Amino acid sequence: MTDATDPSPSSSWHLSDIRELAHLLTLALPAAVEITEAVHQAVLSGMGLKGRDEGKTAGITGLVYKGVHGAANTLGSGINQLLSRLPATPPPHQIPETPKRAALIATLNGVLGDKLVEHHNALATPMTLRYQGKPLDWQAMPKDLPREGRVLLMIHGLCMNDLQWQTEHQGKPVNHGEQLAAALGYQPLYLRYNSGLPIAQNGQALTLLLEQLLAHWPGGLKEITIMGYSMGGLVARSACHHASQAGLTWPAHLANLIFLGTPHHGAPLEHAGHWLEQLLPATAYSEPFVRLARLRSAGIKDLRHGKVSDGLAPPDPAVPLR
Repeated sequence: MTDATDPSPSSSWHLSDIRELAHLLTLALPAAVEITEAVHQAVLSGMGLKGRDEGKTAGITGLVYKGVHGAANTLGSGINQLLSRLPATPPPHQIPETPKRAALIATLNGVLGDKLVEHHNALATPMTLRYQGKPLDWQAMPKDLPREGRVLLMIHGLCMNDLQWQTEHQGKPVNHGEQLAAALGYQPLYLRYNSGLPIAQNGQALTLLLEQLLAHWPGGLKEITIMGYSMGGLVARSACHHASQAGLTWPAHLANLIFLGTPHHGAPLEHAGHWLEQLLPATAYSEPFVRLARLRSAGIKDLRHGKVSDGLAPPDPAVPLR
C-alpha cells in the first residue's frame, strides 16, 4: 500500500495528465463563452433589445461574441495541435502513483467523472478491487491470499480513493483497513471507483466484480464484510440490490455491511445544490448560470435522495469486467 506520508514531487501532475486536462479545457472554453453571452443577452432583453435566438445576442454585440466564439475555437484547435506535437507519453493509469496525484484525480472524478467517461478522457477512473495498492488480476491472483479467506472490503466516498483510508497518528502512518482486518482476522481489500458516475452504475459494476472475486479466490471465499464510507455505503447497497436482481451468489457470503456516515436518506449539501439549481431560473439574469449548477456529476446528484437504483437492467454475470 502506498504510504500517505511519502514525499511527493514538486508537481503531482504528469505530462499525460496535463494532456487530458487540456482536452477538458478545449471543451469548457466554448461553454463558458455561451454562458457569458446568455447573461449579456438577458440584460439586453431587460432593456427591450431582442437577440438572434434564445441566449444569443444580435447586432454589433452579436458580431463581437461571434468573434469570441471563433477565438475560443481557434485556441482549442491550437491547444490540440500543440498536444499532438508533444512526445508520446504513457496513459495516465500506467504512471507511477503518488498519494497527492491520486487524490487530485479522485476529486476530479467526483466532480466531473461522468463527463470524463462521456468524452473518453483517460483520467476517468476505472473500477478496480485493489490489494496492497495494486488492482487484482484474475489471471494472476496474489499467492499470499489465504485459502477460504475472510475479506474486509473498504469502499471510499465521494471525491476519494482507496489510499485515503490512511491517516497519521503520533507521526506514524495508520491504515484503518489493515488495522481492522488484523484485529478481526480479515484480509483487507479496497475498492477504487469513479465517484462521479451514477451510484446505481457503480453498484452494478461492483456486484459483477464481487462475483468474479468469489470465482477466482484461491480455495474459495468464506466470508465478505463490506465497510462503506459516505457514498461508498450507497454503492454497497446498490451492489446488493443488483446482485439480488441477477441472482448472483456472492451475497450468500456477505456476513456484515457496515456504514460510516452514509446518507441513506439523502445528503443535505446536495439538497442545497438542487435547491440552487431550481432557484437560479427565477430571474432572466441568473437563469444562464443553471448550466453551471448542472455541471455537477451524476454521482453527486444521486446523493440528494440516497439513490441506489435507477431501473438499470440486471447485470449479466457472463460478461466479464476488465
